[in-house]
Amino acid sequence: MSDIGLLERYPCLESVFLDREAIAGRVAALAVAIRRDYDAATRLCLVAILKGACFFASDLARALQAAGMNDVRVDFIRASTYGSGMKGPDDAERAVRIESFTGKVAGEQVLLVDDVLDQGFTLSALKRYFLAEAGAASVRTAVFLEKELVHPSAAVRSLRASFRVDYVGVRAPDRWLVGYGLDVGERFRELPFIAIAREECFR
Repeated sequence: MSDIGLLERYPCLESVFLDREAIAGRVAALAVAIRRDYDAATRLCLVAILKGACFFASDLARALQAAGMNDVRVDFIRASTYGSGMKGPDDAERAVRIESFTGKVAGEQVLLVDDVLDQGFTLSALKRYFLAEAGAASVRTAVFLEKELVHPSAAVRSLRASFRVDYVGVRAPDRWLVGYGLDVGERFRELPFIAIAREECFR
């Protein structure tokens, strides 16, 4: 079934933001960019942040192999963020707690992978963790989407100005996006494309 045909089954989805062909193209381009920064023999520890990054990380690992990297290991980390109420533009800070990670990355080259950079609290905190506590030799970051926030808080503006993601697939609007690992209330992760959701359906 085509992406448009599948979209029409879900009245709460507005439009396709990225179809599956565009997604595959951006993942391949990211892999080529990453490969330029590492020797082919480098053992790269790709750590995906659950749950959203699972599809992107799997595709990226295969694309890195196709791009010429010979030793890519995939691991997963689960983390939660919490603050005062729901995540929103007025957030001053959100604490990050690691819930599950059993991998060994001491002395390794780590590529931390997430589905989307929103505020940035989770990804920046996990990068600090892998460098300061887990003992990684280096940590780079990759996200498939980087949201262009319309009304970020002062804290988010400051963080986004100081914390730069190394590899970005696509710049995305400040909308609710679903599919390719992204969800609303655990729905739509399995969609093979990324769609813009009608926010009024979920409020």
